[in-house]
Amino acid sequence: MAKTISGNFSSFMAECFAVREGLKFAAEVGLNVSVVQTDARNVVESITQRIDIGLKRRLAASKTL
Repeated sequence: MAKTISGNFSSFMAECFAVREGLKFAAEVGLNVSVVQTDARNVVESITQRIDIGLKRRLAASKTL
């Protein structure tokens, strides 16, 4: 199912949108996603870093409770 996103985006942003929209679609139809494949290494690294930062924040917050 194609979705149009208006604007002028870099290839990095286009890949990010593709991953996001794919994950949103999977959630909408009730699929659990365990693997995301892409050939854009910088997108994978960006997602991984954000997940690491989020986990570290949650761990730090749980230690202060």
